[in-house]
Amino acid sequence: MNKNLKLLKLGLYYITITVLVVYLFIIFLPLPWGIGVGLDPSWTYGISRAAADKLIFGRDIIFTYGPFGYLVQGAALEDNFFAIAFFRIGAHLACLGVTVAKLGQLKTNLQKLALVISVLFTYLINFTTDYRVIFTFLILLSWDNILNNKSIRWWSLGLGAIAGFCLLTKFTVGVSTVGALILLLLGNLYNSLRSQSNVELSILALVDAIIAATSVAFLFLNPYPLLSLHKLLICAALAGVFGTTTWFIERQQSRKQLSQVTEETRTTKFNNLTRQLFGWRGFYWVYSLSLLITVLASEPSLLAFIATSLDVSSGYSSAMSGVASPWEVRCALLGVVFVLALLRVLARENSLGFSLSLAFLLWLTFKHGFVRQDGHVLIFIFSLPLIVSLIIAKARSMRLAKFATGIRLGDGWHLRSRCWWFSPLYMGRWGDAI
Repeated sequence: MNKNLKLLKLGLYYITITVLVVYLFIIFLPLPWGIGVGLDPSWTYGISRAAADKLIFGRDIIFTYGPFGYLVQGAALEDNFFAIAFFRIGAHLACLGVTVAKLGQLKTNLQKLALVISVLFTYLINFTTDYRVIFTFLILLSWDNILNNKSIRWWSLGLGAIAGFCLLTKFTVGVSTVGALILLLLGNLYNSLRSQSNVELSILALVDAIIAATSVAFLFLNPYPLLSLHKLLICAALAGVFGTTTWFIERQQSRKQLSQVTEETRTTKFNNLTRQLFGWRGFYWVYSLSLLITVLASEPSLLAFIATSLDVSSGYSSAMSGVASPWEVRCALLGVVFVLALLRVLARENSLGFSLSLAFLLWLTFKHGFVRQDGHVLIFIFSLPLIVSLIIAKARSMRLAKFATGIRLGDGWHLRSRCWWFSPLYMGRWGDAI
């Protein structure tokens, strides 16, 4: 009887989750929008037209969006309607899928409820596709098996490739995903150095992510990717020849039998010194070096794209900045202080890398919201509960989880109601706009 009751409860749980996911998928289904009139519609049309005309970003056009920016914010044209629709629906589906998978990893109802409510908040304010991609990536980084020794390098390659592509959509999305991934792996490397275990694996995983992100960004920055692909293939071929040759030499040397101890010792020292340059390691480092040279010397320039996007982004933020209600800023800073305190505790629970990733995103959302001082403040306000819910999900001690829940409920509600919705500046600004 008890067994049947447990099966019934489990079945009802999965049915409820399935119905909720399908409902959210349908009701919040993102669809492309057409060409409009006004400030924002003008640049959304511009990035779509630039991509359709094969302009090179960083040279022919300089903006905070990249060659695939039209997928997240572009206006739908005849040439890109289906590409935009498939990408936005795919990002929407990925967000729901990653969230459901994370729910399956959580053990307590408190952790599950916090994550569900936070994700629902992002849908209620209609998070745009760019920020949905960022938070989907962040939830993915919270998965427990990413830093597993058996699969960390595969995860690093895959997530690095995704982050490299994100860099070509919107500069903020690229910085957020690449930065969060690098910080996660740096934290893992620090833990490896402290414990003196798997240090080489952690270093290689970090380099894997950088190589994957750089290769994908370099490949698709060119409007004609095949022209960049052959350069990457040349790098891989050179590295393959070097790796195969050194592997053969190392194999031949290992077969030789040395009679004298001194010679044997000398050879051992030589092998230890050159082991990192032989075989697959030789392929690895030669490809990295040749990729760096190719990126620095090739056109279109990936470095020029990043540098010009950074210049425009910083200047744009300064030009659009405004002075808002000091209560908004004070309440936001109070929330930041509380979250940073939680992240410090989480870092001590052997989650240093993920804590750094969350802190980095916390800073980006705060900067994005309170430099602009307009509707972007909502991004920070509704990002805060999601960041705290991920702290709850990652927490090992229930005391930290409960404390974080209290901060999430109190601080989130206080920010949302008192500091924004009833702010005189908010009412005045939107009243004038209307």
